[in-house]
Amino acid sequence: MDYTKSPLKFRLLKVWKYLWLFGFTRTLNKVKAAYHMKKKFDQLPTINGGNRKGHVGIIGSGNFSFSTIAFYLRKNYGSVVSGVMDVNINRAASLCESYKGNYYTDNARTILEDENIDLVYIASNHATHAEYAIEALNNNKSVHIEKPPVVSDDQLSRLCDAMKTSKGSVGLGYNRPQSPLGQKVQ
Repeated sequence: MDYTKSPLKFRLLKVWKYLWLFGFTRTLNKVKAAYHMKKKFDQLPTINGGNRKGHVGIIGSGNFSFSTIAFYLRKNYGSVVSGVMDVNINRAASLCESYKGNYYTDNARTILEDENIDLVYIASNHATHAEYAIEALNNNKSVHIEKPPVVSDDQLSRLCDAMKTSKGSVGLGYNRPQSPLGQKVQ
């Protein structure tokens, strides 16, 4: 849902709810994320690539990557984002620029083969999660896969095989651990 096109009253109530739930800084970031999703550059920005601490790649630059993954990476670890990929190059550029990454691309292979990246967050289209994770693991990178990690039995089998032979580890992101289902699973 594009909140930026909603009536003003709805948007104000949404911001008020976010302020109550998340506080000022996270609310401001969530508002920025809504505009990030629509951002179109007349000319794509030049990124200086000077983030020496950057060792994290992000595949998928949607709202969740912008407002949660990159936000908490920066909050907890500083500027660790190196490469950002999205099939929509404007979104990749926007996230990279906002979080001071080294580069952005619309080609996942650039991130998956980058020797300076040792951890890849995968928050792309659901059907691509396992494929990107398998390739990252085959390059001995650790991966954090947002839900769902796989969409077929074949993907599950191939992901498990890649996990057995890789030096990298796998983390799974279920962003609703406090939901009733999340509590049952725990």
